[in-house]
Amino acid sequence: MDMKKIIFKAFFLLMLLFSSFGTFAQSGGNNYIKVHYINPMGQYGNFYSQGIGAEYGHSFYFDLVIGELICPGIDVTFVELGVNAGKKYSYAENYPTVLTDGYDYVTEGGFLATFGPKIGLIAQMELIDGLFIETSAKYCPTLVFGSRTLAETPSSLKDETAGCFAFSNRLSINLELKYNWFSFGGEFLFGKAKLDYAKEIIPDLDNDLVPSDKIELGMNTFKLYVGFNF
Repeated sequence: MDMKKIIFKAFFLLMLLFSSFGTFAQSGGNNYIKVHYINPMGQYGNFYSQGIGAEYGHSFYFDLVIGELICPGIDVTFVELGVNAGKKYSYAENYPTVLTDGYDYVTEGGFLATFGPKIGLIAQMELIDGLFIETSAKYCPTLVFGSRTLAETPSSLKDETAGCFAFSNRLSINLELKYNWFSFGGEFLFGKAKLDYAKEIIPDLDNDLVPSDKIELGMNTFKLYVGFNF
């Protein structure tokens, strides 16, 4: 618990720092708002369906041009929020040789949300007059929270629902096209989160699927988005 408090305080201070950047960004002319379609990948996609999200940030371009083509800078997303709905997953169907007691060990429902800033390097190149291609690589300290339900098992003869919380260090790679006020692009995010639930509702793959209150979840994600620049 002490470690969680330390992480939370550090994250809060980081948010304050980025908010101070945001105050400066108001007059810079490179603010953006983006709306996302979120597609969870791999393990993330086994438990959660497609979702939606949004972010607000600012691009700080250096007074520098490399090779008369590329303008580098720093991109700061002050806040990003994403939500994915939970979907049904049967451990008995996926691990039939481990679970032989006749119970399905189904987790379903709930949601998983992510919240946090992003910061990293950006590079922009003009293709034709007013049309730019841009790429970035960013660090994403992320708060993860949500809920999940486990159907009845030998240790619990009723459905059990619990909330969860975690902190995840993620990385993102982004590519987009910008034209005047509008942008369109895609983003890959990579990382994991150790979800800490309030109850033992997640079958533990390392302990014969005995329900546990913790699970390490891969959170690789692909996003498509449209943006408004102002």
